[in-house]
Amino acid sequence: MRFSALLFLAALAWALVCAQDAPSETTEAALEAVAESLVSKGNLLAQQAKKRLSERLEAVKHLHESDVEFLQELKKLSPLFFLSHG
Repeated sequence: MRFSALLFLAALAWALVCAQDAPSETTEAALEAVAESLVSKGNLLAQQAKKRLSERLEAVKHLHESDVEFLQELKKLSPLFFLSHG
């Protein structure tokens, strides 16, 4: 989310710098183009972030399930150890 905010601010600053030399009707069109570009770029970044987050959550879920299975197998193999250590 921070990256998209920085991207927006950089594009806005660029648009303002370019707008100083441009006629006013071109400035509005340029700002509109930049705004549409930023919206589409922001949507793309949000989709990518959502995909990566879901992949990482699945990986953590899989690790947790593996840990639970490992502990259950360990309890089966050494019940005296777990009885004596709580």
